[in-house]
Amino acid sequence: MRPTQGSVSTRDLARDNRGLALSTLVGGQTLSRMQIAELTGISPATMSRLTPSLLESGLLSEAGSDETTGGRPSVMFRFNPNSRMILAVD
Repeated sequence: MRPTQGSVSTRDLARDNRGLALSTLVGGQTLSRMQIAELTGISPATMSRLTPSLLESGLLSEAGSDETTGGRPSVMFRFNPNSRMILAVD
């Protein structure tokens, strides 16, 4: 069943969130999940759910960990320039 005009499906929302997350990294930035969430408005929980599929697809790669003054260091991510997909951001 197709969504009615004006409604957004979960699949569409997930696709848009992936695009937002990747668009923050395309310029070569290295960011944590929390930083990506803050820059895009995606919730931290949603960003944590998106990360495994972005890693598996090869669009995202780990880039070490963030220096921390306490607590667990944040894993840093970057756009994988060797991925074979094209990202278009409008």
